Amino acid sequence: MDSIFVHICGGFIGLSPVTTVLVDEMVRDNHDELEQKVDLLSELNEQQAKLTQSIMVEKMKATLT
Repeated sequence: MDSIFVHICGGFIGLSPVTTVLVDEMVRDNHDELEQKVDLLSELNEQQAKLTQSIMVEKMKATLT
């Protein structure tokens, strides 16, 4: 009876590090992809802000002339 308990507990303890490593790898892979998407969105946002600013400047110049 004691050996069954030891085998079951040992199995759970042995699986815990494996599960931790697998979950960590899955999260890290997803994190890298999300980070790339955030970088792309930031770049697009910056480009749009510059474009909007230049359009506003052109409109102001047209209004003043």
